[in-house]
Amino acid sequence: MIPKIQLHNIMMGCDPEFFFSQNNKIIGSEKILPAKGLATSGSKITRDGIQAELNPTPHTCRKLLANEIRWCFKTITKQIPKNTQINLSQNIKVTKSEMNSLSEESKQFGCKPSTNIYKTESSINLIDASKFYSRSAGGHLHLGIPSQSTNLNLLKALNSPKHTVPFLDLIVGNTCVLIDRDKSNITRRKLYGQAGEYRQLENRIEYRTLSNFWLKNYTLMSFVTGLARMAVSIAAESYKHPKIKKTLFSQINTKDIIEAINKNNTKLAMKNFNAIKNTLSEIMEENSHTTPLNKETIPLFLFFAKKGINYWFTENPTTHWTQLNTQINNGWESFLLTTVQQEYARK
Repeated sequence: MIPKIQLHNIMMGCDPEFFFSQNNKIIGSEKILPAKGLATSGSKITRDGIQAELNPTPHTCRKLLANEIRWCFKTITKQIPKNTQINLSQNIKVTKSEMNSLSEESKQFGCKPSTNIYKTESSINLIDASKFYSRSAGGHLHLGIPSQSTNLNLLKALNSPKHTVPFLDLIVGNTCVLIDRDKSNITRRKLYGQAGEYRQLENRIEYRTLSNFWLKNYTLMSFVTGLARMAVSIAAESYKHPKIKKTLFSQINTKDIIEAINKNNTKLAMKNFNAIKNTLSEIMEENSHTTPLNKETIPLFLFFAKKGINYWFTENPTTHWTQLNTQINNGWESFLLTTVQQEYARK
């Protein structure tokens, strides 16, 4: 028997990227945002090369983090010119004339090279950014320990990327391939955002594999951050219960996880997910209202994934975030156990 585990209290942050466009053409963020960026209630919106980036204040609560993102969007929409749109494309091409009009700083890649547990060199170092007209938008997650926490296993996990990042790939990266089907992920991951990609900071891991797809809707943001908390919790508990790690990673081939993520291979990702879903059901607590995947909700998630995120979420993302109810009651688990479950029952 594998012991059931409870989710740990962790700090959840993010720095998702996006673009600005005018007349259906991408423009550099320096033309919209001041050099110091914009600030709101402790959160920021900053330049990141051609892209712009949200830096919401981290929280242990997904609702509170979502509220920070909401305020970021409300701040942006109040500041940008009327002929300017927020563009959440995952991969774009900027025109040569636009590139030439930008400062040297903006022509460079906003992201510094990452560390990867599976390889030693970053492909992004090999590119002359000023002559490379494609840009991608990442949706990186920041996972840290609360200041008052005394959880030594959690502290150890967040300072041991070689131990924890494989759990993030297995539970977050591979699972998100099932719903983030945009083929531009393949292009993006030739440069960055590959499986195993992270940055290590004190008591914090930045997981850098995901795109910005989860900015489409609060429910997706709730799902992704919930998965990340789940992965870190399992990684921390596996120090106390080594059988958890041994069982999970004996059921899959790590090379298959890497390929599923880097090639955005949904069929392989599904094979990987099916290989571990029963173990996840066995080890996760059965509180369906706090755990993104467990025995009750995994069938609903698979139904959700089969339909695709564009089936479930049709609202303009900027409109969605700016008009989001401050109570924010429709998180992932609530959405799954109401909207998805009702349609699942009918089908």
